[in-house]
Amino acid sequence: MAICASVWLLFTKGAPPTQSDIDAKALRAPKTAQPFRPLYPVDSHILSSIDMAKVHGQLLPAWTIALQHSPHSIGHRDAESAFDALRAEAGKDPNLGILLDQLNEKLMDGVHDFRGEIPALVNGWNEYLAQSGVPFRVEYHLEKTLRGAELRVRCYRVVADISVSAVSSRGHVLILARQDQTNLIEAFLGQTSTDRGTALIMSDRIAEYAIDRLWPLFDVHNATPEPELITRVRQEAHLALGRPIVALLARSFSVHRSLETEVATLAQRRGCGAGLLIERVPWDGLSDRALAMVNRIAQKNDRRRCSRVTLVDADRLSAISRQLREHAELSQALGTLAGWLTKAVVAHEVRHLADDVSTPDAAGVSLCRGCPESFDFKVRAEISAYLASFETEGVGYVALHQACGIEGDRRESHSTALEFLLPKLLVDGCAGPIPDDFYARAAAVRAQLFGRIDKVPLPKNLPAVVPVRGQEHPDLPSGSVSTG
Repeated sequence: MAICASVWLLFTKGAPPTQSDIDAKALRAPKTAQPFRPLYPVDSHILSSIDMAKVHGQLLPAWTIALQHSPHSIGHRDAESAFDALRAEAGKDPNLGILLDQLNEKLMDGVHDFRGEIPALVNGWNEYLAQSGVPFRVEYHLEKTLRGAELRVRCYRVVADISVSAVSSRGHVLILARQDQTNLIEAFLGQTSTDRGTALIMSDRIAEYAIDRLWPLFDVHNATPEPELITRVRQEAHLALGRPIVALLARSFSVHRSLETEVATLAQRRGCGAGLLIERVPWDGLSDRALAMVNRIAQKNDRRRCSRVTLVDADRLSAISRQLREHAELSQALGTLAGWLTKAVVAHEVRHLADDVSTPDAAGVSLCRGCPESFDFKVRAEISAYLASFETEGVGYVALHQACGIEGDRRESHSTALEFLLPKLLVDGCAGPIPDDFYARAAAVRAQLFGRIDKVPLPKNLPAVVPVRGQEHPDLPSGSVSTG
């Protein structure tokens, strides 16, 4: 067979290609994907009839997950069923129906299309919804597998869409709240796509950071010595949030801390009867489901005359949780705390937009006088963005607090940038003294490294409050029971 093939090549070498050869080559050649173009006029009445929350919260994620199952088992039928449900709802709009049909055809065929039509169709979904005034968005990731491209999606509700035309003619900031409940978690607070002029701000991650890392800073009864940075953050919070909100955060965290103490005490208690392990204490107390679970354990122990978890314990957990839940202003206060941190994240990401490679400022970023030659553009861009957040009045210290929490051993562009930058701003690192003129010092270092680049102003219409999720959300674990 090898000899015959060699002879065939010998006799056909130099012969003009046939039409079949040309057609086959054209099929193999990479194609430039065309943007999705709606075929029908936008009908706001039809769009308003679609349950977009269900589409993005349930139907679209369920379909993409079903596509990941093996087509040789029941996975193929599951994918078809999930697509039919998605198509029935979103396809009420004919343009979205056509878009979904095209996307389904590509994904079901297992086409290895990572830079062509699949991204173009997902981007088309986002652009069509944005142009139609529908506040939802899909972020995606494509992975290569033996079966073809696997599409992973994260779906969001758009909390705010803010133009930053002062920075870039097409730039805008999207503040997003997670709509789906899949286990795909963002490992970042913000992300910028300079090619599309879009900065994405993840409100759920910001709210989690605010609750887990900033709220405890208002615990003024903590007896352990605290780094000066925490004092600076608290002082900055008083100016940014106001004393009433700071006072509420302090009072409510004291209650929350007492609840965590009670839960930890019960988890460590041993002896006769069933024990209790609460995996996580939500900011607004234990849910009704978790409290009912505690009460059932206490009743069972009471019948057995065991004291590992008692009815008194159950009543105490319920009373403390009620104190948190009855703080009607607590959600607003925590949302305001998250909104304050959002400004620091936006300052960072908007600087990325201003440092887009297509702008004159990008040349300054790529040069970065004083940066090691080994630093690539990503590291230099992170240095520029961190300095922008540090020099922004009212958020510089909270931005520094977030930066100081980044693991230095990750060796990514963020940690590399901070390892270079922080010694230029702080005398003895994050745990040491913090200069009074920190904002001005950050501006001076930026001028030293990048020249006199214009300072990027924060958008004036940023929302003051970012939504926070409470214990009523089913994706938050309430607890589990261990028996002894």
